[in-house]
Amino acid sequence: MVTLLEALREVTTIDLDAIDVDVATKFSPVQDMTCNQFLVQATLTMPQHAHVLAFAVDEAFRLSNALGVDEKDTISFEQLVVDIASVNIIKEVKPKLHPQGLVLLQTCCSKLDVINEIVNHCEQIVKIFDIYGISSKECCIKVPATVNGLKACKILTKRNIKTLATTVFSTSQALAAAEAGCVAISPYLNELDAHFDRKLYTDYSNPVKESPGVQLTHKIQRYYRSAGIKTQVKAASFIAPIDAVSMAGIDAITVGPTILEGLANTQVSERDNEIIRDAIAASNETELPNATTWLTDNATELTETMNDTNVSRLQRRANEVFTNAEEQLRALARVAILNKKQPHLETL
Repeated sequence: MVTLLEALREVTTIDLDAIDVDVATKFSPVQDMTCNQFLVQATLTMPQHAHVLAFAVDEAFRLSNALGVDEKDTISFEQLVVDIASVNIIKEVKPKLHPQGLVLLQTCCSKLDVINEIVNHCEQIVKIFDIYGISSKECCIKVPATVNGLKACKILTKRNIKTLATTVFSTSQALAAAEAGCVAISPYLNELDAHFDRKLYTDYSNPVKESPGVQLTHKIQRYYRSAGIKTQVKAASFIAPIDAVSMAGIDAITVGPTILEGLANTQVSERDNEIIRDAIAASNETELPNATTWLTDNATELTETMNDTNVSRLQRRANEVFTNAEEQLRALARVAILNKKQPHLETL
C-alpha cells in the first residue's frame, strides 16, 4: 500500500519546515528547509543548542564592525546575535537536504515600514550565511508580502539575492511577487491564529472544493503555469495532513515534523485519492491573470487590493505574531549578551 507521503512525492516537491537534522534525515529526500522566528526560537531553546547563543554573542562582537553594526545600538546588536545563531543552527541541516536545496530564513517583520531597512537586513543575513559557508546561491530570504516587502524583493533580486514572498493571502500579492523576481512564494492555507486556536481550523471534507486557502493556492498555481511565470508556489501553514494532501500538484509544500509523520504513517484512502485527483486537476487548468503591473506607479493598485478587509487583517495579524516572536528572540540574545558582560560570580 502507498502512504500519503509517497503519493505526494510523485506530484509535489516536499520541503522541511523545521530546523532539525534528525527529521531531515528521517524523511530524506527533502528539497529545501524553511523556518521562521518561531522555529528559530524553538530550536535555540533545545538543550542540545544551549551553547549556540553564547557562541553567537562572541561572534557578534568579532564581526560587528565588518557587518556595519554598532555594538551600542542595542536592538541592532541583539538582532545580529539572533541572525548569527539562526544561521549556525540552520547550517547543520544543509548537508541533509537535496544537493540543490536552499535554506530559507525570514527577515524581521519589525522592519517592514521602511524598504531600505528590509533590504539592509536581508543583505546582512546573506553576508552571515556566506561567513559560515553557505553562499548566496544556497540561501533564500523570506520576506512578508506587504507592499514594502515586495518592493524590497524587487531591489534584492537586482542584487542577486534570492527571496521568497511569505504570508501570501491574495492573487495580487502572488503576481506582484512574480513581478519582483521572487524565486518562490508561500500562500498560507490557514491563518496563523489557527495554529494557536484550533477552533479557527475547519476540517473540510474536500478542501480542494471547500477551503478558501486551498482554492487560492491552486488559483495562483494556475496563473503562474498559464502565464509561464517561473516563480514557484511553495504552500505553507499546514495544520493537518489533509491540508498537505489538498496540495497535490502544487510546485512544493513546506511541512513540519508532525505533518510529515502523519503523511508517512497514513495509507492512501479512497477519499485521499479523490482529493489528490481534484487537486492535480485544479492546479493544472488554464487560467491567465489580467495583464497588470503591480509594482509601478508606487504600487498604487497593489496597495488598493491589499486594503481588502480580509487580506489586510490576515497580513496585519501575521506581522504582529512574527514581530512578537522576533522580540522574544532578541530577549534571548539580550540575556546571552548580559551573561557575557557580567559573568556569574560564585558566592563565597
